[in-house]
Amino acid sequence: MQKKVKTFLLIFIGFYLFSLQILMAQEHRLILKVLSYNIHYGIGMDSQKDLARIAEVINRLNPDIVGLQEVSDSSMVGTLAALTGMHGVFGASTEVEPPNLYHLLGVEVPESQLHYGDGILSRRPFKYLGNTSIPSASSSRYEAMAVDISLAEETGKETEIRFITTHFDYLETVGSIAARKASVGVIEETYVDGEKQIPTILTGDLNATPK
Repeated sequence: MQKKVKTFLLIFIGFYLFSLQILMAQEHRLILKVLSYNIHYGIGMDSQKDLARIAEVINRLNPDIVGLQEVSDSSMVGTLAALTGMHGVFGASTEVEPPNLYHLLGVEVPESQLHYGDGILSRRPFKYLGNTSIPSASSSRYEAMAVDISLAEETGKETEIRFITTHFDYLETVGSIAARKASVGVIEETYVDGEKQIPTILTGDLNATPK
């Protein structure tokens, strides 16, 4: 499993900014700023919902690409996209039914659990690849979504990067720990194209620390 983890560039819990240097050619180096941000459905530490405040953080950090976790719906991504001047897409947790606890027990999913997921913002246009369920040992649904972003304008040739954002199970139980490890394999199988060898960035609230 450790070998699989090394396939990705991981960005851990919460949010922070880093510079990714991609050597597109020996004579050309492109620096991208990437942000991973769990926005807690727009609610801050003061328990107030304020999307404008979240957009202000994003604008201040000025990233090229943002992976958002704990997003309520597509309208929330749309609002943040408008406030930041970025392209946006929402990946609903119910886009593909995951093997969560409700499903395993045969219990109807509560209304409050039906509409949430992750999102991606980008200053460059992108192609949405979809949203895939990942394992969960809790009552929450989790998924991984991905886009392909063109860098042709900067590099002068057909060059893309693949950007993935996700949210892993949060419990410290044996089941949740196993679910997080299994999620790496699901993401790799779904989004890492060995033949195409496209540079891939994985961001998310991973609810885990490196070991």
